[in-house]
Amino acid sequence: MTNKKVKIGSIVMAGLLVVSLVGLFLPFAEILGVNLHTIQLMQWGVQEAGIRGLFASPVVYVTVAVVLLIAALALAVTAIFTGKKVLQDVSGICSLVLALDMLVSTGALVGYWLLFGGSLAAFLCWLACRLDVKEIFRKFIVTLKRRPQLIPMVVFVLGFIVYSFNLTDISDTTALLLGKNMGLSVFAVMLFSMLSLLCFLNTFPYRKKPNYVMMIIMYVMIAIIIFCDVFYLKGIDTILATDAGSKIVIDANNNTFIIYAQYYIKQHIIWLAVGVVLTLLLPVYSKLLRMINTNVIVEGNGEMGAIDISNE
Repeated sequence: MTNKKVKIGSIVMAGLLVVSLVGLFLPFAEILGVNLHTIQLMQWGVQEAGIRGLFASPVVYVTVAVVLLIAALALAVTAIFTGKKVLQDVSGICSLVLALDMLVSTGALVGYWLLFGGSLAAFLCWLACRLDVKEIFRKFIVTLKRRPQLIPMVVFVLGFIVYSFNLTDISDTTALLLGKNMGLSVFAVMLFSMLSLLCFLNTFPYRKKPNYVMMIIMYVMIAIIIFCDVFYLKGIDTILATDAGSKIVIDANNNTFIIYAQYYIKQHIIWLAVGVVLTLLLPVYSKLLRMINTNVIVEGNGEMGAIDISNE
């Protein structure tokens, strides 16, 4: 890798890490006790979201994020002036660890997504500088041409992960509100989510025609999941509208898990809807993918002459 390429890559990485630095302000200010309600960045409802840890205190995640972000940014800036590859490599690794640090925490504010997205993009930029991007992209397209069903499958899996990672908030909401059949709907969502993924895998066997029976079963299960999610959301609204529910305080310091539960259930419905649309459009973009030329041009093929086998 030439010094020029290192410097250009480091400039892009530094720019992306600056975006992460901007995103760091919101959760960091939340922990320091800054009144975020004076900052009109989002409507109330996710304003209290900041960063929450899945396995540790939010302070731990933010402290690690601050150290990694400063280190990655300092190394990227130094690599711009020195052109040293090793500095860019360490900056890329710090960006990856920072993205993983954000992945095992949760947040709904813009700042969280800027922090996670900027660090992940910086790592991908470093990866692009280190690897043959064109060849990787060609192999990626070849894989999609052979198995285009991977696109909707990834969407369904991501939706299931989003729901599963925030199941604690949904369970806390169920325990507080004690709505009729709310717990059963959560159980049904988890059960049919796993079963629908198995049906999806059986719907598109490798190098065989789609199994339309399994496809119909999969759509039925997804419809049940969406119905359960909508039922749960309506259950929350119904209980909060009653006299007993109106006494439940929901603000930045009390019962914030209800807001999180509503937010991530709605997000889960969106993931499922996108996955269904992509599955229905599979024949369309499969043809478009096959139109992409992924052939490898081997030098010297045009100069090969005919082989004389008449004497054999």
